[in-house]
Amino acid sequence: MGRGFVWFNGVLLGRYWEVGPQVTLYAPAPLWLAGANEVVVLELDHPGTQLELRADPTWVAPPPEVQHPPKADKRVIAPQCPKRGSATFQ
Repeated sequence: MGRGFVWFNGVLLGRYWEVGPQVTLYAPAPLWLAGANEVVVLELDHPGTQLELRADPTWVAPPPEVQHPPKADKRVIAPQCPKRGSATFQ
């Protein structure tokens, strides 16, 4: 498994990538047909020999260099304004 796209009965289910976060795709019930169903996989890195169908999804945490940094403190300190009537003009 590398990275690529999957279509199910002509509908794009999405993309996958071995580094995550998504390595499994969900095919909702209305897409399933009675009898045969068509799965098309466009693998961009490594050609595969098998396709695995699972009942539950698998999630992978992104590598550290892809993870978002913690949110910064958003407090803003306003500059001190002079009191009314105390401003001086030159």
